[in-house]
Amino acid sequence: MKRLFAVLAVLCAAKGFAASEPVLVHTAPLHNRLWMTVVSNEVPLAWEWPPDAHSAVLTLTGKYANETVAFDGVTTDWTWRPTDAPDVARDDVVDLLLTFRGAGDEPVGALAARLAVVAGAFRPVLVMPDASAPDWTRVKEDVVIGYDAAWQDTARSASGSRLVVVRPDGNPVTNMTADVSGFSLWRVKSEKWGFGAFTLALDFPGGEGGWESTLTRLPGGTWVGVR
Repeated sequence: MKRLFAVLAVLCAAKGFAASEPVLVHTAPLHNRLWMTVVSNEVPLAWEWPPDAHSAVLTLTGKYANETVAFDGVTTDWTWRPTDAPDVARDDVVDLLLTFRGAGDEPVGALAARLAVVAGAFRPVLVMPDASAPDWTRVKEDVVIGYDAAWQDTARSASGSRLVVVRPDGNPVTNMTADVSGFSLWRVKSEKWGFGAFTLALDFPGGEGGWESTLTRLPGGTWVGVR
């Protein structure tokens, strides 16, 4: 019996000090878009409950995700399911606002976040290893565009980001943000931007350098070339 207890003690000790599987840790929340990317249909949200809060309201606002959840009493977590049909999930950028209220229903604090739902994370997608493939420069639906000043060393001191989209008619549309890393939803279809070649330019005010690309949106149907 003593030997059995000794064996159990050794096994427990070995199990307690066993090496675990490596885990990816994101340590730069201001420059790490992985914090903001939704990769499954169950997103655990967690927060600290203020001591003077009696209730809270969480609002999720995006193009496809629009939801309001009320919490009565202390609640520190909730699971968000971005879509009821993962197989047909669509790109979206969702703003989350959690407002805490006191005993008299007055606001006593708030937390905000932005998450990007990328449809390719929910189902198999086509991988194009050839950077010269024409599909890289074509756009059909509203699309999520990521940006991060850390992509370029000369832009690390930036104070914000700027995305300029030049329409086929030559008119530019400028989108300014106060953050240096995140996502933006280009609603090229739902806002009826039209068809043709769009020039996109991304840079970071306060830093140096940027990127430029031309994307083409074609009308639906079949195109036939005749010589």
